[in-house]
Amino acid sequence: MFLAAIGVAGIAAEVRTETPAELAVAISGEFDVCGPAATVQATVKVALPDVPDGTRLHFAVTPIRGDETLWQSHESCPNPGENTPIELSFEAPAREGAYRLQVVAEPPRRLGDHLRPFHAVAPLASAQAEFVVVDPDARLPLLTDQWMLEATVDPTHESWRQRLPAWMLPPDWRPADDGAIACGATSVRSVAEAELLEVAPPEPGQSAWVAVRLPVRRPGMPHAVEFALPADQATSVAVAVLEADDSGGTRILTSTGVGALSGEPGALASHRVAFWPRTREPVVVVACHDADASLQLGQVRVYRREVADAAVETPGNSSPQTPNTERLALAYMPSPALWSDAVDGEHWAAGLHAIQQLAQTVRANGFNGAAVCFPQDDVIAGHLLETAARVFDREGLTLVPVINLQGELPALNAFADGAQAAENGLYCVNAQGRTVAGDDAQQADRGPVYSLLNSQVQQALTQRVSAVAQACAGHDCYGGVALRLDGAGYGVLPGIAWCLDDATIERFCAESGVDLAAGSGDRFRRRAEQLLGPHRAAWVTWRNNQVAGVYRRLVSELPSGRSGVRAMFCIENITTGAAAQLRLRQALAGKCSVLDATDEAAIDLRALAQIDGAVLLRPQRRAGPSRLSSVSLDRLITDSASMDDALAGVDNVGESLYWPAHPMVLSDGAARLDGVLAGAPATLPGPITSGGDAAREPITAALARRDCPILLVGGDQWPSGIEAESRAAIAAFAQLPAACDDKRVERAQPVTMRVYRTATTTTICVVNPTQWSAEIQLPMTVDAPAAWKLLGATVDAADEQLQGTLPRGESSWSRKLPPFGIAAWQWQSPHLRLGVLAATADTAASEQLQQELAEVEQRMTQLNERRSFDALANAGFEETPTAETWVGWQPRVGARGQVAVDRLRACSGAASLHLVSADLVGAAVQSLEFTAPPTGRLTLAARVQTLNFHPDARLYAAVEFDVDGQTMRRYRPVLAGDTGGKWETCELIVDDLPLAPVPVRVQFHLTGAGEAWIDDVQLFDVWFTNTERIDLAKRFFAAKLALEEGKLTDCQQMLAGYWPQHLLEHVPGANVLDAEHPRDLRIAESPTTPSNSDGEAPQAERPLERRRLTDRIRDWAPKLWR
Repeated sequence: MFLAAIGVAGIAAEVRTETPAELAVAISGEFDVCGPAATVQATVKVALPDVPDGTRLHFAVTPIRGDETLWQSHESCPNPGENTPIELSFEAPAREGAYRLQVVAEPPRRLGDHLRPFHAVAPLASAQAEFVVVDPDARLPLLTDQWMLEATVDPTHESWRQRLPAWMLPPDWRPADDGAIACGATSVRSVAEAELLEVAPPEPGQSAWVAVRLPVRRPGMPHAVEFALPADQATSVAVAVLEADDSGGTRILTSTGVGALSGEPGALASHRVAFWPRTREPVVVVACHDADASLQLGQVRVYRREVADAAVETPGNSSPQTPNTERLALAYMPSPALWSDAVDGEHWAAGLHAIQQLAQTVRANGFNGAAVCFPQDDVIAGHLLETAARVFDREGLTLVPVINLQGELPALNAFADGAQAAENGLYCVNAQGRTVAGDDAQQADRGPVYSLLNSQVQQALTQRVSAVAQACAGHDCYGGVALRLDGAGYGVLPGIAWCLDDATIERFCAESGVDLAAGSGDRFRRRAEQLLGPHRAAWVTWRNNQVAGVYRRLVSELPSGRSGVRAMFCIENITTGAAAQLRLRQALAGKCSVLDATDEAAIDLRALAQIDGAVLLRPQRRAGPSRLSSVSLDRLITDSASMDDALAGVDNVGESLYWPAHPMVLSDGAARLDGVLAGAPATLPGPITSGGDAAREPITAALARRDCPILLVGGDQWPSGIEAESRAAIAAFAQLPAACDDKRVERAQPVTMRVYRTATTTTICVVNPTQWSAEIQLPMTVDAPAAWKLLGATVDAADEQLQGTLPRGESSWSRKLPPFGIAAWQWQSPHLRLGVLAATADTAASEQLQQELAEVEQRMTQLNERRSFDALANAGFEETPTAETWVGWQPRVGARGQVAVDRLRACSGAASLHLVSADLVGAAVQSLEFTAPPTGRLTLAARVQTLNFHPDARLYAAVEFDVDGQTMRRYRPVLAGDTGGKWETCELIVDDLPLAPVPVRVQFHLTGAGEAWIDDVQLFDVWFTNTERIDLAKRFFAAKLALEEGKLTDCQQMLAGYWPQHLLEHVPGANVLDAEHPRDLRIAESPTTPSNSDGEAPQAERPLERRRLTDRIRDWAPKLWR
């Protein structure tokens, strides 16, 4: 917490003392970060016993990264027993940098020491303190768009093998014959008249990867590595640039990923990743995410970025606008990974270096500020915050400190008595009376989950946030604070079934008027039954209102930033809790809304967005092209129409473009990687991004959706690789007028145009959110010539495209926008009259959409087929069990139940499973675990025969799976009477399995008096009910109608939705074999109506895409789909 480190005077200095009991030095807080030639005051405390007469104290100021003495002084050492501290003053160096004040107690020199002039006398004691000088006039050099080619590395060329450093070569490592360090068998392949190194997976289930050394001539300068991949590469790759650090370990300079590509076969695509090396021997590691695919890598080029003097302004590197007139385009870094060296190594020097690089990179990439998370350490965080604020002040950038509402609140340690949690509500309590940390072993590692409904937690939260805000509020760069709400933290609640402590329930009943009926048994269980049952709506509303009230009071106490913003709500992770994740999965299946997931976290989006002085950042959880199962929930949030509807008409809504991490585990784990890079992790933690024009797609989606005042772009690991394509678009957004007299929006598909008028200017922003180029025609009329300029222009744009003059009278503004393009122009006239916008898309757009529609329609003809999922062992019960072992199954028998294999009765084969029950406990059988199918759907079917069924007897089928340490079950009764000696087909359809590879089990359970025989158990992972087929047909014809009406954007959005992509990935087309599963499709019999765990028919799936067009579609579907 910042409270201990930040006070009225400033930030406490760090003290490093080798012998703290004898000698200590501290720099006063207000001088810890200072300006050039400022007077620095320090306090030296000396407690040296038995000090020889003549001992002197030597004071010296030197650079932390250097040995030049810039100031020095001497003073006699106080006598032992004197406790008076020495007050020291000196002038700070004139140059910006990190420095240390060193104090050495030198013993008196004797005659022998003078006779040996080069003999060093050991000091009696020493101590040091660090400080930073920030020059308010010495602006940092600008990073230009010019890149100088430093070296080209051909991984297929044998000569490059010898250029790998020794620390890259463990004793048991085998260099590839082709000259690169590769994990997997290598060969050379020719593509587009170039040679690629092809690396096959080393073992089944292991990924191929390659490490290549990058020659660097000028460490400390910005560089980039550019590598070539096949343009039609079907799998994503992870990329990381690493180097050895001073401690013998490995430093990750950058870690990112490139999604699957869809370019022309036989062509190459280049990708560039930026990094700042400190050594001459960094190494790039390129790894294939798909363990079953080969990696192909072409030439690797190393570029160095040119810099220009800060006085030279360019259109792409201009100073930000005046506060309160700019829109905030912020680089978003919500993880303290940026400060790893400042925490673990040279604190102040590494911190200053990181801040300078951050400021340079932020401006060069089109941003006008950054939202940055600082470390947990009080002293280090306070120092870095002050240093960053001074640098950002000088550079004219906005600084927004990010506060992660997760982990421990030290102010609550005195009250953290877990035994009292059930009564006082300090921690969240569930229906079993347990806290989150006690209920989830994984959560215990993340820190406690305090209940935000508790007044002590609210007070500690306010103190923490206010301390950070006040520490930065005196700087011009301050733009408010960003509150990052996380599903595993205390900024939200863990689920509707939590916070059942006595104090919270008493408040709820008093304020809502709900009377929870008393009864026998456990009070927490009774509360859960009522609050999740008849009083659910009141409970959800009360929780949401309470949390919104907490943040409303918190924001009101914070100082305003330079754009009038007090706080920003970053909510990209509010649904990462277990309960919210389950709701998201159900929303994907059409059973609920995304807002039900935010309700689990007690977050009312509209209520937060309407808080005065706050901005809610509507999240886009972005990921490059990847398997649908790994990104579907992220896409659900990104494309959620229900979130947009909840925020409709609210002005204080920005956009957060967040790339979640997709960790890549290198083959052979930590042991092998440690042999290559000493001390390095076995996992590359970066996200997956899209290359080329698609890198702008998240920005165009945001600007086409709303006119937002703030745009955040980033992730816990910076999504390196998108900068070159997105920089101009980000810069154009930042230069749009924040306040205007009039604004309007006009849509002419595929583009969206926004018009802003101020007292002196007219600004137009045109967005093309599609993957095709588009041409616009816009009639204009102006009474006098008006100068214009292109906003966010790059330096390599042609002069006539950057600026000009619009002649008097009528004219037509014609421009061509690239795929996912953004263009903004500003005219120096408020009276520019605009005609009707006309837009024409590339002719390839309709052709490609027609092709995609045909592919979906091809899958639609297969919707009455189902695909077997062979995951059960002994599904026909043909193998005889022994007394100790059942093959593929586990019996569960009550006191009056029996489970046996019957070889006298079978539907097919020679045996069936016989269940006998005489009471309600009954008898059951459970399969061995298997991995959930990637479709997230599972149909359990079996042939069943019953006999002597009592009216209360039931046969249940169930599917059980584990999520985050909890067991979830989907079940329904499949038979409730005798079958008359006939074999009947019983089915259970589960459509909301986790999309992750979680363990799954199937069960059959007979309760009550009766007998049942089960045979021919089958699983299917592709099968659609009649209701689902009709709903999919409506979606398809809505997309088809949109294309016929020329509404390309609507058609593209529908085809990019979850269900069309699900069909394309998992349902084979006619006469097409599935790539992963042998074709084993069977005609489905008339399916039984699926039921949920309560035995009721579930809701039909609802379309997840926007309903603009589907609302206009008649509620019918052709008989083909009925």
